[in-house]
Amino acid sequence: MKRISKILVLWLLITFIVSCAINRIQTSYIGNWKESNLTFSESIDFQKDNDLLGIITLEKWGGSEEQYKWLRNEQNLLMTFNILKRIGLKRFISKSQYNKKLFEDDYWDYDWEGLSLKDIVISMIDTFEDNSDTTSYFHKYWNRRRLENNETGVFKILSEINQIYNESKEPIIEEEIIDIKLFELIKFNVQLNESDSLNRPDITLRYFDFLRDAGLEHSAYNLIFELDRTRNIDINKDSLLHILKFDTIPEERYWQTRNDAEWIKSYRGNGS
Repeated sequence: MKRISKILVLWLLITFIVSCAINRIQTSYIGNWKESNLTFSESIDFQKDNDLLGIITLEKWGGSEEQYKWLRNEQNLLMTFNILKRIGLKRFISKSQYNKKLFEDDYWDYDWEGLSLKDIVISMIDTFEDNSDTTSYFHKYWNRRRLENNETGVFKILSEINQIYNESKEPIIEEEIIDIKLFELIKFNVQLNESDSLNRPDITLRYFDFLRDAGLEHSAYNLIFELDRTRNIDINKDSLLHILKFDTIPEERYWQTRNDAEWIKSYRGNGS
């Protein structure tokens, strides 16, 4: 009887191991998504929150002159600012954030130490045509903008930011200067980040439909399955998956292309 019990336990163990192996072999991965190219994705991408102030301070510490090439084009810069105004600048940076000191101890040459965005913007405006101190951070800043041929546009943007935040003037929105796809992507991004548990399902579904219609099916998949903000919302994710275009791909190919989406990338770690 004991021998039979041992054989039974051994048989169950072998069955369990084989079952795990079969499940591993049969695991399927999906990919080869339809994903349209976004010309601005090098400079502008999906953000998990609306913390533009955080991005500014991060870039001050670790930015590179090789970044934001698309935005260095003056027309692209003006058009993007027009989109942000249309959505609402204070949805990205509140007035209190605008007046908050950014660095108490700025170890990068101390040029922003103790300054708020308000102070920085005013200093940039004041030094646009001032060559009295050619060694200052702000003088060097404008020299870089002149080399990029975008100094006029940058000055225009800074002047209007100063008027909106300091003088409470209404932003001037030029309706014809807009990239509709970029506008909708940023708008949905902001709405999703501002959403609560009640309106998040509706916003997510509308965001999903826009991404799919825009040919951004990998981003649409990531919106539904990869983001913490949408992970537990009450929608039929399986039905949404079945209307996307994808192929079954090898595991190696999956890990190689997992973050190839143009707009919303996967933020979860491997295996999570």
